[in-house]
Amino acid sequence: MRELQRMGKVATAIVVAFVIAALSFTLTHAVLVTRSPKFLLTAGSGITVTSTISSSSSTQTAAILDPGVPDYLWVTVTNPLTMSITKNSLSITWVTSPTGCSALTNLSYNSSIFSGSLPVRANNGTNTVYKPISLIDTAADQGACKYGTFTFAYSGTATYTDVASAILVSSLNPFVSGLLTSLAMPELMRPRPGS
Repeated sequence: MRELQRMGKVATAIVVAFVIAALSFTLTHAVLVTRSPKFLLTAGSGITVTSTISSSSSTQTAAILDPGVPDYLWVTVTNPLTMSITKNSLSITWVTSPTGCSALTNLSYNSSIFSGSLPVRANNGTNTVYKPISLIDTAADQGACKYGTFTFAYSGTATYTDVASAILVSSLNPFVSGLLTSLAMPELMRPRPGS
């Protein structure tokens, strides 16, 4: 009889341990899972993209576009938000050319500036990438191109990660008391409706 009671206690302890392990895994997954909130980073969010022409791929050294000379378009992303972002892509949408110089026939560049993972820290953090650019030597007078201003418009995507964590503590020890303990997730840690 005692052996049967002892086996019952062991079986109960195993079931309780399994339930607690499952509950711990479920709560840890629910609380620590990384998710992207339903929110779109737009130009209105204050993220800015600026660019300069440089003669160097290793440092930003101001340059004038000379026909046939390879230069670099340095593009800087500035993030004024209070959370870090990751720029996933960045492209030139269009180029406004100076009068008398068409970008279509005078500039050589790849419209895709960046594709991948470019982290930009919060609170006015910046990160910069560069791409080759050059003024095509057309053998015609390109003074309007060389001394004019090209204005680039950019588009791209960025994401951020919303990470939450919590420490769950129980005052009861189910192995000692034989009771199942219920752990509640704090109100601030509950998922947003529709997430």
